[in-house]
Amino acid sequence: MTSITSRITFLLLFAVTAGQSLQASKECGNASLKGSFGEIGWGAVPSPVFANLGGPFVRVGQSILDGNGNIVSHTAASFNGLIFAVDAYSGIYIVHPDCTVEFHMQIPIPAPGGSFVLPTDLIGVVSDDGNEVANVVVSPPGLSIRILFHKLNKKQEDRNHCSNNDFAGGFGLDMFGDIVSQPPNVSGTFSRTGRLVFDGNGGFTAHSNASYGGVIVPETFAGTYSIDAGCKIIMHYTLAGKTYTWFGGLASKGNAATLMVTDPPGAAVVGTVTQQ
Repeated sequence: MTSITSRITFLLLFAVTAGQSLQASKECGNASLKGSFGEIGWGAVPSPVFANLGGPFVRVGQSILDGNGNIVSHTAASFNGLIFAVDAYSGIYIVHPDCTVEFHMQIPIPAPGGSFVLPTDLIGVVSDDGNEVANVVVSPPGLSIRILFHKLNKKQEDRNHCSNNDFAGGFGLDMFGDIVSQPPNVSGTFSRTGRLVFDGNGGFTAHSNASYGGVIVPETFAGTYSIDAGCKIIMHYTLAGKTYTWFGGLASKGNAATLMVTDPPGAAVVGTVTQQ
């Protein structure tokens, strides 16, 4: 009986010690976020907050975090169909021991009537061992915007070089947002799913189904893509006589990319391509 009791006591002590060890191993700090992240965001900007920019909002790009609390971002955004791509901007971040995080950014906004710098604060949580971050904009008040970060893989970071051959083969496409004013496309809620095939050499083909305000349109198109050394991607194609450009950043350990329709203007549409 004494032997059984001793074994039970040992097992209980082991379980408690192991549990404490596991909890301790989950403690986070600024070093928990380091590397290059693909970024995607969406939501809405109420007109009373920014009169000239009110409406649906989307954003994509790339953010580089140094593990010491400093962040540099390069993004493109659509404010109610007005497309803005800005040069690199910076900020700071603080990762708390419970893996919650706050960002304090200085974002240049090239708005109609004059550009300005918008101090922007986000709060969020780090997950998947520092590979994923989910954030919501908390300041300025009145915005309804969430921003997600998806990390590149270590191999790409170590070589500090991406290229077209990082994308080859089949990828699933998922896009959504709003067509504000982009003739001849029907205005309203938009979504598109389908399959893209990248050739690893700057060309791609696509077969998709899109919903333009509830009108379903099968689509087949082909175009070109370019992935630069900094792991940003630009895609060009022509559909129904109209030329389109998508911009974004590689993400999700290099197996995906965030994308946004940056040309022609008049849409707030983002999405992802993910390797099959």
